[in-house]
Amino acid sequence: MRITEIFFSIQGESTRAGEPCIFVRLTGCSLRCVYCDTKYSYAGGREMTPTEVFSAVAAYPAKLVEITGGEPLEQEEVYPLMTSLIDRGYSVMLETGGHVSVARVPSAVIKIIDIKCPGSDESHKMHWANIDLAAPHDEFKFVISSAQTTSGRKASIPTSFSNGKIPYCFLQLMMICRRQNWPSGFWRTVYQSGFSFRFTNTSGEPMYAGSNPLTFYR
Repeated sequence: MRITEIFFSIQGESTRAGEPCIFVRLTGCSLRCVYCDTKYSYAGGREMTPTEVFSAVAAYPAKLVEITGGEPLEQEEVYPLMTSLIDRGYSVMLETGGHVSVARVPSAVIKIIDIKCPGSDESHKMHWANIDLAAPHDEFKFVISSAQTTSGRKASIPTSFSNGKIPYCFLQLMMICRRQNWPSGFWRTVYQSGFSFRFTNTSGEPMYAGSNPLTFYR
């Protein structure tokens, strides 16, 4: 498989934020989100065998691994890689852009599925069936960069996330997105006080709240 980098750091997003984590970044992605901060992973990288990947991962003092990209699900080898890491006792997270089906991802993997908002310029490529394919331990990420909401999905997305199946969502707010421009048809209101956030739906009922600026719990 083609790998851009393998490195050790602190998980900065999701419900595992703050934990030591080994990141395995695969090369290649067919999306071109306008705000992408890993364009260097579009191409290049180097070929590594599974054994080489396992050796690189084992060199670091952590048992949490995040498979990321690029878009890792665009490489066929990623599926046995995730299975093998789980078999070796690792907790595995997968960060995916949301345009590839997650149906074949091993059930033990924690999937962080990006829901592409219009500001990405790639929302038309979303594989919406991933919402229903998600397991209770999976998470969803929305990168909010404008006042636009997920065009054509205003009704169905909140319904999917209010049925109790998915307990974790988080919004990643771009610095260019001023408070008065945050969406008003999806989550109506975002309150910020220090590092605390509270979300209400269009009826004013609380939906998510938390102390982590990127993670919100039902």
